[in-house]
Amino acid sequence: MIMLSDEERDRAAIQQLGRDWVEAVRHGDIDRLLNLVTDDVVFMPHNAPSIVGRGAVEQGYRAVFAAFEVDQTIAPDEIQVGRDWAFIRGTDVIEMKPRAGGAPIVAKARGVSILRRVEGGSWKFARGITNVTSPPPKSGREDTE
Repeated sequence: MIMLSDEERDRAAIQQLGRDWVEAVRHGDIDRLLNLVTDDVVFMPHNAPSIVGRGAVEQGYRAVFAAFEVDQTIAPDEIQVGRDWAFIRGTDVIEMKPRAGGAPIVAKARGVSILRRVEGGSWKFARGITNVTSPPPKSGREDTE
């Protein structure tokens, strides 16, 4: 039987948290998403106001899931674990297909997520910030100089 160190167990749990997030997004499962974040969560998306608190996360994702079918992939480049805090640095790609039809919106981003160990020893997302790296969709107007 292979014995894992505490840090290896934490890393495995954090990687599973990421997989759980991706699955919840893919299925539009708001309740599951809300179980993956702390009550005082703060997400700071690119070029948008901060999303503060579980209620704001719920409101935002309800609107997104009503309008789009969403798929997300994440690729952690670094995971650091402390006693009750950890962070993930990596990249993600999100594809949003309009439910009303039309071309999907694809965004590639770099991000950092800060996780907090909660009662019982599990990890939840507490903070997150993203920086979109893909070019914005064309507006249909070409600037000329």
